[in-house]
Amino acid sequence: MFYFDHMSITAADLERSIRFYTALGFSILRRWSYIPRGMDACMMKNQEGKCIELFHFAQPIPAPDTVGSHYARDGEAIEEDLPQIGLKHLAFRVKNLDDALAHLRASGLCTDVDVMDGGLGNRYFFLRDPDGVFVEFMENPCISD
Repeated sequence: MFYFDHMSITAADLERSIRFYTALGFSILRRWSYIPRGMDACMMKNQEGKCIELFHFAQPIPAPDTVGSHYARDGEAIEEDLPQIGLKHLAFRVKNLDDALAHLRASGLCTDVDVMDGGLGNRYFFLRDPDGVFVEFMENPCISD
């Protein structure tokens, strides 16, 4: 009855966010503007048909720094952020975590990350998108493709 359609992110720099999500396998489906609100938007879709909608506003409202930039590692930061009520992160399942990490490093999206073991028998790590949204990459042998 209900099917997940998309998630949306308001970006400080639309082009920078498009480059980030392009490196994760998304391509531009459609771009548009709504001048009365000072808004530009872009719907991106990956090969599975999952979508991310990016918004950019001429006069955005800054996001609160819920975690703080004082955490040097995203693995530490996500552990501090998880207890706060609200939407936490976007997650991608990958077949091989080491290959995914190599791709992200080659794309310039990260350097060093905290690879962790999860409660599902999985391995995962987090990094942040250009606007600080946590993005998880998870290799899960318990879930088949």
